[in-house]
Amino acid sequence: MLKPILACVKEPRVIDKDEFIIGRGSKVDFALKDKAVSARHCRIRRDGNDCILEDLGSSNGTYVDGVPIVSCVLKGGDMVQFGRNLFLFDCLLEYAEAKGRSV
Repeated sequence: MLKPILACVKEPRVIDKDEFIIGRGSKVDFALKDKAVSARHCRIRRDGNDCILEDLGSSNGTYVDGVPIVSCVLKGGDMVQFGRNLFLFDCLLEYAEAKGRSV
């Protein structure tokens, strides 16, 4: 789950797919109306019980805990930034359990 800290959205967003695209474009799973966010900015994908954040060649980069990343495994409590949007990453176990994965 991405919980907005300082963002153009107010509601938390559950990452409910194995591949979850974030960007400004219309064909993404989580659209952010921010000119500093690329059309297809980044993706979060599941790899077993891990959530991996990958920048998709965005213009302004993707940051985890203030550090620019190309790809990294997200941990609960990480601060994730896309453009001018800051989110707290919270790993929900319900999704993994609902998909039949061990936690």
